[in-house]
Amino acid sequence: MRSLKAYTLALLARREYSRHELSAKMQRYVKRWEICPSEIDEVLVWLQAHGFQSDARFAAGLVRRRLDQFGNRAIAAELAQHGLTGGLFEEEPIATEEERALAWLRRRYACRFESQIEAEERKHLEIKAKRALAGRGFGFESVRKAWRTFLSEQEHLN
Repeated sequence: MRSLKAYTLALLARREYSRHELSAKMQRYVKRWEICPSEIDEVLVWLQAHGFQSDARFAAGLVRRRLDQFGNRAIAAELAQHGLTGGLFEEEPIATEEERALAWLRRRYACRFESQIEAEERKHLEIKAKRALAGRGFGFESVRKAWRTFLSEQEHLN
């Protein structure tokens, strides 16, 4: 039978976990391995004290992976699902939300503006793009400003 420390170290060797996730995974084995719930807290404290588990490191990795594709609200919601709240995503490390939304628009929609498009089709693309960005957790103001900047860029190119 594996010890609780060995089990959690094996999990952490594969990927980062938040303290909340590790606790939930260990809770599954309380009855099977006859573990006291207090042992779980001791192991979690030991893991953090020895630098094997860090909520800040987990949050930084998650934010870094999601930054290109998602807005602040979506990233904060995912952090909350992992039991992380309060200040772990307060500062934006690379670009503002508006800049990230604009970069997403450029990647996704720039090819559609290569030729002149009708006003009706442009309006349809605007609605579709804004809805997509909102669904990815970008704020209303960021979406509005990014779309305006994107349109002015496309008009200068054509």
